[in-house]
Amino acid sequence: MQAKQKYEDLELLRGLAAVGVTIYHFNHGFMSAETASQAARSLGIVVEPPFVLGIFNGPFMVAIFFVLSSYSLTFRLLETRRPKAVLIAIAKRLPRLFPLAFVGALFAGLLQVAGLMFNREAAALTGSEWMSRTGGVKMGPGWDEPSLLGAALDGVVLFVNGFSQYNAALWTMGLELIGGILALITAALIAGSLRPVRDLVIAAALVIGGLYIHPLCAVCVGAVLVTKYLHHRPVRFSARIAVPLLILGVVIGSSYSVFEDVLEGGPFEAQADRLQWLLHGFAALIVFLGVHCWGRLRDRSWPVGRWLGRMSFSTYVLHMPVHASVGAGLIVLLGYSGLTTLVALAASMAVIFLLSIPLAAFDERWVKVVNRTAAKWTNRLPAERAKPVGSDAP
Repeated sequence: MQAKQKYEDLELLRGLAAVGVTIYHFNHGFMSAETASQAARSLGIVVEPPFVLGIFNGPFMVAIFFVLSSYSLTFRLLETRRPKAVLIAIAKRLPRLFPLAFVGALFAGLLQVAGLMFNREAAALTGSEWMSRTGGVKMGPGWDEPSLLGAALDGVVLFVNGFSQYNAALWTMGLELIGGILALITAALIAGSLRPVRDLVIAAALVIGGLYIHPLCAVCVGAVLVTKYLHHRPVRFSARIAVPLLILGVVIGSSYSVFEDVLEGGPFEAQADRLQWLLHGFAALIVFLGVHCWGRLRDRSWPVGRWLGRMSFSTYVLHMPVHASVGAGLIVLLGYSGLTTLVALAASMAVIFLLSIPLAAFDERWVKVVNRTAAKWTNRLPAERAKPVGSDAP
């Protein structure tokens, strides 16, 4: 969003979501349900069905990312119908996402080739099959031998494949691309005056289409509808309303594979994962409303939030390779215990943030380049007549 439209409360939420995903994957690797302490289980920070504390639940945090992306992509476009502006915005999605996704894959490949990935050795101590199988670069039958060239190619094709051999966190990049495009198409179709029936029909059709791809894409579409009505009819909640909303969202977002148990053996068992993602998306929308409509929270300045939000994309693409290298390496070196796990977490988080600073600075410069290029193309297009908000014209 343009600087004048940056809401610091949402930057704070985005940054906290990135930290939540980072801790979630650390817990997956080093605090498996089999070896974690009873105290950790009681606190809800162990990744174990059916619940994990919402702020440490990675899928819930990822759903928050998608809601915020849809909001920031479409907020201005919902004011008026501007098809050419939407086409330019769609064209910008891949150039916007590609560089950091490429760096995330290449960085993991570099660590693997240099012999600095210790996820398998750490997994032997922690008992985490996830850490051995997914926490680092995937190897073994069915996977190519890791190399820098392979990592570079992986950073390109992951948008098509929908997964990454080198950095498992990058599986969301393809969905970010498709979900963002669906959000922009939704904005183009429902922009303008409030027409609840029309808007719901259009959004429902696109939600169904998004579900065939992935529930997160459907969440992107739903978030656009919420964005439009917030834009036309802004609301301000007091703490008396906002706090219960936030608590409700976190409680719902704490669900973890609950549908697997409920639907196991039934005719809808295959839909368990899809339903779980939809539930996380619903919880993310509730949290978004609780944060952004809380008047006092929205009006405040959040320097830490600005910083975390600025680091969020870089943190996301770097955190898993760092966990598999720095965190796992310390566990192997110091042994596996509660104290060494905390040391590994602190060291991993410090390295992630340190590496994120220059990468985030590069990302900001790159976004400016993309925006300037898009502006040039926009200026070359014939002027289009915008239909103002409130217009009844189709």
